[in-house]
Amino acid sequence: MNKTLQDRLVKELRLRGLSTMEAGNAFLPEFMEDYDRRFGRPAKNPHDSHRPLRSDEDLSRIFTWQEERTMSRNLVVHFKRVSYLVEPGPKTLPFAGKRVRVFQWEDGRVEIHCEGQLLPYSPFDKNRCVNQGAVVENKRLGAALSVIQASQLERDQVHLASKRLTLREKDRIEAARITAGTSEPELPVADGLSEVASFLERFEAEQRARKKAHNDRAALRRKALAQGQRPA
Repeated sequence: MNKTLQDRLVKELRLRGLSTMEAGNAFLPEFMEDYDRRFGRPAKNPHDSHRPLRSDEDLSRIFTWQEERTMSRNLVVHFKRVSYLVEPGPKTLPFAGKRVRVFQWEDGRVEIHCEGQLLPYSPFDKNRCVNQGAVVENKRLGAALSVIQASQLERDQVHLASKRLTLREKDRIEAARITAGTSEPELPVADGLSEVASFLERFEAEQRARKKAHNDRAALRRKALAQGQRPA
């Protein structure tokens, strides 16, 4: 029956130019009357098996999307890529590690129940997405890149202070910093795309210089070992 309804109802809606839920609901009585007139058949058994709704039954909760989950020992429930942190307390701690039922309404509202009790929670989205325009507008990207550069400069200082590096290796690090334009500890301010692009170019140049210096040191060590010498 779903095949017939999906084929005919969708086409009827398109022919009538109905594309909203309100317009579709208003059209349904007319469609149902025509459908029953054309395809209706008398029931083999005239007995009406419908029963009245009980007082303990809530149709708004029955017609929800429901799934079972196992709550962690830390009172965390994972459902559709979101972690729900159940508030710890005397009433919720006994449910740690037990199976819970998650109810989701059409509007996105979520309830978590365990053994007939509603559990209070706060959602924690692990997959937060930041709009690219908001990144540039709010200078979040600039702050992140500044942290990266500060980290690079800090590692340079640690390497230069190390007694394990030779003077030649330290000179190479200094040369790489000068080539990349990061010899001064000033952080770039990404006020626009041009500043961000300029910083990324310097960052990539620094990375290439570091990789070259590392490869040069490895080549010198291999050469020294091949000649039976102890590498510096």
